[in-house]
Amino acid sequence: GLDIARQQPTKFEEEGVIIYKAPAGAMVVMNPQDGSVLAMASFPTYDPELFVSGISQDEFDDLIDPGNSLPLLNRVIQGTYPPGSTFKPFTAYAALDTGLIGSRGILGVNSMYLDEGIYTIPTCEGGTCEFQNAGAAAYGEVDLRLALTYSSDTYFYNLATHFDILPGFDLESPQVAAKYFGFGVPSGITLANENGGRIPTPDSRREAYRQNPEAFLTDKWLTGDTLNTSIGQGDVLATPLQIANAYAALINGGTLYAPNIGLRTINPITGETEVQYDSRVTRELYLPDAFSQPI
Repeated sequence: GLDIARQQPTKFEEEGVIIYKAPAGAMVVMNPQDGSVLAMASFPTYDPELFVSGISQDEFDDLIDPGNSLPLLNRVIQGTYPPGSTFKPFTAYAALDTGLIGSRGILGVNSMYLDEGIYTIPTCEGGTCEFQNAGAAAYGEVDLRLALTYSSDTYFYNLATHFDILPGFDLESPQVAAKYFGFGVPSGITLANENGGRIPTPDSRREAYRQNPEAFLTDKWLTGDTLNTSIGQGDVLATPLQIANAYAALINGGTLYAPNIGLRTINPITGETEVQYDSRVTRELYLPDAFSQPI
């Protein structure tokens, strides 16, 4: 067996586990300039020696018991969660990229939107028509920067509605942008059983309804679904690694990497490098300063 060299200060992992005293959790730190994973931790953990020396049935049952918070689950790459407001920059990107925020759209980058805490879908005739910020908090006049700073849901509800109803725009624009940034598919990290998460679409809604009609009121994609998707709720699911990797692309100017967990393999006898793992580019995104600065 070869040794693996990692660009990974383990103090990040130790501090991440110690600071947040939760029964389960995950943390990941990346270098946005090359896609290397600096720190990764999933909690609770387990002793891998159990599988080397022989594991009893009782011990294995404990590891797969949900009551023990599933120690075998690597939450960084296998746990999927609603990304919530961490998803909003990618909806903002969709609005900038399509021109919904721009000269042919509904707002300029610096245009003010009046956030009154509650948003009502125009011409809504069924289902949920009224959506609100957390606690119905009203933030007053916000532009894109302030909407992200305050996490104004209603600002993004307004964008999402116009993706859906404004001629010349596509209701799936937030989903398309999210997939550009690596959501909805495995990141390509060289670890087994990575979960690709989920980006819902009208097609996936119809298929989900076909498989389990009791779970949905209708097989149709509603404007409210677009609103929920725009703020990372509804049926959106992502791994912590996907979120970190997407933000890395925002930070580095638009390069989406396949994350590398190791730098090189080393012969433990000679100390020589056997294999060097170079950074792997998945996609170059269109991310001019006019997009990245307000985001």
